[in-house]
Amino acid sequence: MDVTEILAELEYCRGTFPRGALEAAIANRDLMIPELLSVLETSVNDFGKLVAEPDYMLHLYAMYLLAQFREPRAYPLIVEFFSLPDGATDEAAGSLVTEDLCRILASVSCGDDSGIKSLIENETLDEYVRSAAVRALVALVACDEKSREEVISYFHELFNGGIRREYSVVWNNLVSCGADLYPEELYNDIEQCYRDDLVESFFVSLDNVRDMLKLGKEETLRQLGIRREYTLITDMIRDMEWWDCFKPAENPKRKLENKIAKAKLSKLLRRRSKAVRRPHEEPMRSRKIGRNEPCPCGSGKKYKKCCLLKGETNPFTAAQPKAIDELDELDALSNSVLDLIQSGRLEEAEEVCGELLTRYPDQVDGLDRSAMVYEAKGDGMKAAEYYRKAADFMRSRPGFDEEEIEWMLSEAQRLDAEHEAGQDAAGSAAED
Repeated sequence: MDVTEILAELEYCRGTFPRGALEAAIANRDLMIPELLSVLETSVNDFGKLVAEPDYMLHLYAMYLLAQFREPRAYPLIVEFFSLPDGATDEAAGSLVTEDLCRILASVSCGDDSGIKSLIENETLDEYVRSAAVRALVALVACDEKSREEVISYFHELFNGGIRREYSVVWNNLVSCGADLYPEELYNDIEQCYRDDLVESFFVSLDNVRDMLKLGKEETLRQLGIRREYTLITDMIRDMEWWDCFKPAENPKRKLENKIAKAKLSKLLRRRSKAVRRPHEEPMRSRKIGRNEPCPCGSGKKYKKCCLLKGETNPFTAAQPKAIDELDELDALSNSVLDLIQSGRLEEAEEVCGELLTRYPDQVDGLDRSAMVYEAKGDGMKAAEYYRKAADFMRSRPGFDEEEIEWMLSEAQRLDAEHEAGQDAAGSAAED
C-alpha cells in the first residue's frame, strides 16, 4: 500500500477500523510525516470542511500518528488547531479532546511547554482543551521531560492570578493535577480554591487532596508514572481501535455501558447549568449559596461582590450553618444508579430512581435515570416514556440546551422504532 492509498483509506470513517492502512502508515513513517503535516495545516486553514463533513477523520489519524512518531513539527499545528474559538474544536475533534489530547500534546511537544501554556492561558478557548493542556504538563513530568518543581511553580502562578478566578472545568483539573504531582507546596492555594467555590468537589474533593499528602511524595509520583492518561502515545492503533464509530453494530449491552459512562461524566458539569440549580426565587433554607451565584438580596450582583462583602448573613444558610451540599448528595445518589445498572442490580437501581424522584422532584435525574434502568431491563416502551417525560421536564425549565432535549427525544424514538421492528418480526414469524 503506497502513501496515496493509505491517505485515501484514512480520509473518512467507513464504519470499520482501518488497521491495515494504519500499520502501513507506521511502516512508512518517513514518507508519511510530510503528508500528515500537510493534512494538519490544511485542517487549520480549512476548518469549515471538518465541520461540514463529520465523517472526515484524516486529521485525527494524523494527530495520533504524528504523536506516536514524536514529530515536533506537528506541535505548533496542533496548538493552532486547538486554539480555534470555544466550541469549534468540539465539532471537529470530538472525544479526542477528553480522551487523549493531553497525551498527544505531551508527545509532540518533546519537552517544549510554550504551546501548552498558551492553550491553558487563553481563556477564549474550550475549557476541555485548556484542561487537557494542564494534564499535558503532568504527562511531561511523568515521562521525565519536565521537572516536577518547574510544573508546580507554574501551577502556583496559575493559582495566583494566572487565570481568571471563576468556576470552570479548568480549575477542577488544575487542582486534580496539583494533587497528582504531590500537593505539598500547593496545598494553601488548593484550599483557597474550595473556599472560593472554584472547584467541583464531586470531581476532586479536598479529602482527595489530603489523601495524596498522606500517601507521601515518593508513592504519589510512582503512581503517576503508571497512569495511562499521563503516558505518551506509543501505540495509536490500540488507542483508537475501540472507538464507537468503528463498532456500528455493537450489541445493546455495550451501547448501554457507553451511555452510562457518558451520563456519569456529564454530572461533572452540573454546576455549570442554571437548570440544575435550585431556583433562587424558591430557595431551600438549608442550601449554601455559592460565592459566584447571584446574590439572594436581588441586587443582580454576585454574592461575593455584594452581601458577602458587607458581612451580611446568607439567608439560605442562616437556619442551618452546617448544611450538607445538596448537589453533592444529588450527584452521589444519581451516579449510584449508574453503578447499580453496570453491576446488574436493576431492582436496587429502580428503588434509587424512586428516591431521586421523591427527594429531588425539581431535577431531571430521576426521570433520566429511570429511563436508563428500564432500558437495561429490556422494557423499551417504559424507557421511551421516561425519556419523553425527561424532555418535557427540560422544556419546562430554563437553562437546558435544545440539543439535550432533542437527545432525550431521539432516544425515545429509537426505542419506539426498536419495539415496532420487534413486533413486525414477531408477526412475520407467526405468519410463517
